[in-house]
Amino acid sequence: MKKIVSLSLVVILLFSILSMSACSDKKKNDMQPLKLGIGVKYYSDKPISAEGAQNGKGQLTTTVAAVLLDSEGKIVKCAIDTAEAVAEYTSDGKYLLGESFKTKYELGDSYGMKSIGGAAKEWYEQIDALTSLAVGKGIEEVRALVADGGKGSSDVIKAGCTIEVSDFVYALEEAIKNANTSDATKDSSLQIKISTAQSGKDATADTDGYNELKTTITVNALDKDSKTVATRSGSSEAKYTFNNKGEVKTSK
Repeated sequence: MKKIVSLSLVVILLFSILSMSACSDKKKNDMQPLKLGIGVKYYSDKPISAEGAQNGKGQLTTTVAAVLLDSEGKIVKCAIDTAEAVAEYTSDGKYLLGESFKTKYELGDSYGMKSIGGAAKEWYEQIDALTSLAVGKGIEEVRALVADGGKGSSDVIKAGCTIEVSDFVYALEEAIKNANTSDATKDSSLQIKISTAQSGKDATADTDGYNELKTTITVNALDKDSKTVATRSGSSEAKYTFNNKGEVKTSK
């Protein structure tokens, strides 16, 4: 009887040691530093000239992806956001300053994919579906998330993201390629900040005017107390030049 009791105690003690070791390993893995990366895809639509009461305009679209990668290059966490900034000018060559530019994610339900476009999910909900699907994937698996025509693969669509994803996937790929060592861990959260500054000059009979957009991007990894432990940055810009009739001259 004593031998049986002793053996039981040994088994319990061994199980306790193994459990403590497993917990210790998990805690150690959770605290291992991860790589932080940022990817940016931006472009300027072809600007249009002003005509009568119709203002001319150019639009700068900036898509940003942020990733945290483990030692095997797999995504642990990721985030995506897009900013659309519009620069306008009148048919008498005056540049116009826009209101504050909110990102699509910041607009939330007011973006209107459901209320105006009749979509099943709002933009931010579709992005959440895509980023959730990207977790655990490496760069080749991320590439496979986009199908012909820019739409998502069947898995992406099934997850609830039915919008075109080619820009998002491109930005994710760039973020993975650019990722480098940081103090972020599995407990860290990701934050994307996109802000756009605008400046310009009215056109005269002798000189062209312009309306310029400069977008600044900051990606932060935050600890559980919302303190920044790692940061990456990027930018995009576009300048639209026009004459005193609001006719587009050049853009870059």
